[in-house]
Amino acid sequence: MLNNKTIAFYIFYAGLFGLSISIPVSKFGTSIGMILLSLAWFLEWNWKDKFFLYKQNKLFLISSAGLFLIFVFGLFQSENIVYAMRDLKIKAPLFIMPVVLGLSGVKLERNKIIISLALLSASGISASIIGFISYSLKINQGEILDLRAMSPFISLIRLSLILCFAFGFILWGLNRIRSKCKWLLIILNLWIVYFIVISESLTGIILLPVVSIYFLFFILKRDFKF
Repeated sequence: MLNNKTIAFYIFYAGLFGLSISIPVSKFGTSIGMILLSLAWFLEWNWKDKFFLYKQNKLFLISSAGLFLIFVFGLFQSENIVYAMRDLKIKAPLFIMPVVLGLSGVKLERNKIIISLALLSASGISASIIGFISYSLKINQGEILDLRAMSPFISLIRLSLILCFAFGFILWGLNRIRSKCKWLLIILNLWIVYFIVISESLTGIILLPVVSIYFLFFILKRDFKF
């Protein structure tokens, strides 16, 4: 029989997977994902457990809330309150997500975390492909566009960060997956490198070598035990 905890479990992962897919492509979908996660958090109705989790994760939660409050206090220094409120709305997950995840009774299973990260990576790569095709078609039609138009859904900086994460996640997958088909993933990483270079994303150009060096160090440390 379904109970509130079972329902909360399914809503939680629906929200988590939906959030992972939506972050690179849809602000509306991102909002829905956070709403579902928050709804699951309330449906658990395990306030004693949440209080215990709060005591365990107190420093992390207070730090996250403090970071968000810095942006709240920044509203009083802003000359453009409309833009400041919009920016605060964008940064709201800095407060919401640590509370929801840190005080949730739903256990984050390893395989589901991997699925969530894979969905985020796939969505980011899809967004870059869509953006590149759209940009190329408009340029061929004579339009003059900024390179930032290669990221039609979110800012190019944020997309570059997601792609750099996807690059590292794929390297991790190449190391973990046993199937021979895993080498097809190299095509995705080559695309990520190409997109970041052609979009002239300084964030990505700096982070990609860092991610590669970190992964190389991880492999050497694992294989040679130094």
